[in-house]
Amino acid sequence: MQISIYNVQDKPLGQGGMGKVYLGTDSKGNLVAIKEMLAEFVTDSDLRARFHQEVKISSQMEHPSIVKMYASFEEAGNLYLVMEYVEGETIEQYVRQRGAIDESEAIRLMCETLSALGYAHQKGFVHRDIKPSNIMIRPNGSVCLLDFGIAKDMNSNGLTVGQVTIGTDGYMSPEQAGGYNIDHRSDIYSLGCVLFYMLTGHHAIEKRSNDLETRMAIIQNDFPQALDYNPNVSAKTQKILNKATHKNMQQRFSSCREFELELNGGKTMAANNNDSISIGRENCDINVSHQKVSRHHADIKIVVQSGHTKYLFQDRSSNGTMIDGRKIHNGEIEIVPQNHPVILLAGAAELRWDAVEEALRKRGVHDSSTQMAGISSIPTNPPVYQQAAPIQANPPQSPPVRARHGFTSFWLWFCLLVNLGVGIYYLYWGIFATGGLGIGTAIAIIMILCWKKWGFWALIGIEVLMVFSVSEYPDLMGGTIASAAISVAIIFGVLHLRNAYGVNSWEQLK
Repeated sequence: MQISIYNVQDKPLGQGGMGKVYLGTDSKGNLVAIKEMLAEFVTDSDLRARFHQEVKISSQMEHPSIVKMYASFEEAGNLYLVMEYVEGETIEQYVRQRGAIDESEAIRLMCETLSALGYAHQKGFVHRDIKPSNIMIRPNGSVCLLDFGIAKDMNSNGLTVGQVTIGTDGYMSPEQAGGYNIDHRSDIYSLGCVLFYMLTGHHAIEKRSNDLETRMAIIQNDFPQALDYNPNVSAKTQKILNKATHKNMQQRFSSCREFELELNGGKTMAANNNDSISIGRENCDINVSHQKVSRHHADIKIVVQSGHTKYLFQDRSSNGTMIDGRKIHNGEIEIVPQNHPVILLAGAAELRWDAVEEALRKRGVHDSSTQMAGISSIPTNPPVYQQAAPIQANPPQSPPVRARHGFTSFWLWFCLLVNLGVGIYYLYWGIFATGGLGIGTAIAIIMILCWKKWGFWALIGIEVLMVFSVSEYPDLMGGTIASAAISVAIIFGVLHLRNAYGVNSWEQLK
């Protein structure tokens, strides 16, 4: 049959709940795999968004061990994704046919997979569906990572489909099975499950009678020991496997590179690339008990280049972080400790650098180049990932910020009450134009107080409407007074955004 410019075999290569994958040829005779989403699912906005997310992520992947995407299109009500056709068999097929894989070969395959997945993580993507059937072994022995269909883009607000936990039962990490926020360490757990499968020929967590039971087994049951299934597994590999599949994500490998180095016999150094400190409301290296702070709000990543250490602050929250007056939201910025940065999580809770220093001490991370400011007392040979109790870091905001914040907040609340009163008064007397604009102004002020920048632009729009109304209807009752009240609100709105959140330019308001 024909799909667009592709000649396609009638019998699909595979079939899932929402579509099929066909083998086809392009106009030059090259083999391609064509993924089809059926029309009945295309109309579902969540599933359609997920398809476009896969297209967006796959189009950015340029790695020899990641499947290539060629094109995407819509035809006859169906969505199509054209990909590289990967010959060979999946790890699942390989193990089912031949049994457990020799340890040295399993490690080689895992290291290639770690290289591919580490590349995706550096791009800011979490795969979320790592499993034996999504890793191909080509005829030449190389691997290819497939299916970014439910991948998460850590550089954006992310995509949640139907408010449900997504992933593959038995290979989900405990945090993923529990419905919590995840990062790249969730993929590392899943890769540990794949390594277990290759070494033993058994799934670490067998699928139960229903999804809930399987997830509860992931969360509650101890992870099995590969040595119990295959006594030929070395103690070293078992130890690595235990670390990769630790239920506490803080205790896993901090990166695919670190995982790969351990498998290859390399030893990670203190202040190794991709060491990181997690910050959030709970279960992090630094816990900040503030209702506006996300459960896993941010990471501080250590990057070693040419013997010098850099600190990258990576925001992963829903409401952002203010650093020296600049808002970071699902992005990253370099921090220079010597400059004593002012870090406000969610614009409200201050993160003091001495809390970061203490967390680094507890984790046993130090900088061998001696460039880490303010941490000279760290011992020279600490254990690299020593377990430590989370640090509670709840210092108040700095007094100058709090003082200016309180002043502008008071006058914004005053403006809010005035406009609310004006709005209710004129609505009562049937003057709906002025009353509606007064109520709208009150709502916009509330948005500014809640750190919603669009509240400022709403005030500007309401002011324009009010001026237009006064000019068109000079006898509009109270129009001039209401316009003046909005103008005052705009002035204090600007001051509040500057004093409380560090917004100092028009660019930051956009």
